[in-house]
Amino acid sequence: MNILYVRNNNDRAAQFQLQTVIYEEGGQRYVKKQALIPDAFPHLKRMKDNYLKLSSAIVDPRIKLAEILYESENCLIFEFIDGNSFEDKFNEALNKGEGESDSVIDEYFELLKTGFKTTLFESSSMVTDHFRNIFGKYDYQELDGELCFDGISNIDLILSNIIFKDGFIYIIDYEWVFELNVTIGYAASRAFPIHKDLYGKMEKHLLAEFVNGKRGSHNAQIHYQKKRTNIFQDIEEKENVIQKLNQEIVHLHDIAQSLRVKNRIKRMFRF
Repeated sequence: MNILYVRNNNDRAAQFQLQTVIYEEGGQRYVKKQALIPDAFPHLKRMKDNYLKLSSAIVDPRIKLAEILYESENCLIFEFIDGNSFEDKFNEALNKGEGESDSVIDEYFELLKTGFKTTLFESSSMVTDHFRNIFGKYDYQELDGELCFDGISNIDLILSNIIFKDGFIYIIDYEWVFELNVTIGYAASRAFPIHKDLYGKMEKHLLAEFVNGKRGSHNAQIHYQKKRTNIFQDIEEKENVIQKLNQEIVHLHDIAQSLRVKNRIKRMFRF
């Protein structure tokens, strides 16, 4: 086995702590997601459930999910999709000019709006206690009438998670899928800088309170991480630094583009 990439999400709440490994074996590449601690076993299992739920929510025949090839109690092995991501397409289009990038933006939003089962958001019936636990206790009436996913929502449809290959569109990560009606606009705001205060609040609550959370077992996890040996730890730490720097570069680039992108996005959703 030739390991190409390792990432540990050990800064999350205990129940969400996974390790992602990309490796090569027998000339083929694979993606492995593995629970770092037993608390995360249920979350890993939900990813298998997400595969089935999302499959039933897809209406565009071109859309496929990266297939799960193997599963165990603490591990899932996915096929590695080697293609051209939406992120690649967008960056290439930016280099070609404004018209080209506008076309990619249109294509992205059209995919979100027509690729999956959708309905119209109605806060009075769709904002449940479970919804508030994940996204926060806010007034969601301003979202009434917006297009939303119908019952099954994959909120991690960022550009790098959508891959084009052989005429198909692959969704390669479906870890964050909820049986809720989440607006298309919020999902899109995680990929593009949509200037809507409520979406920013929802995202902050999702990350700070739900995903990272208040971890009562924090000290035990630190002790576990200190004892756990990983020959790739040093490499991983350096990769994380590089990744953060790359994210900062992308963020600065997004800010430069946001004024133009914002006006185009506003025409696609009722804000």
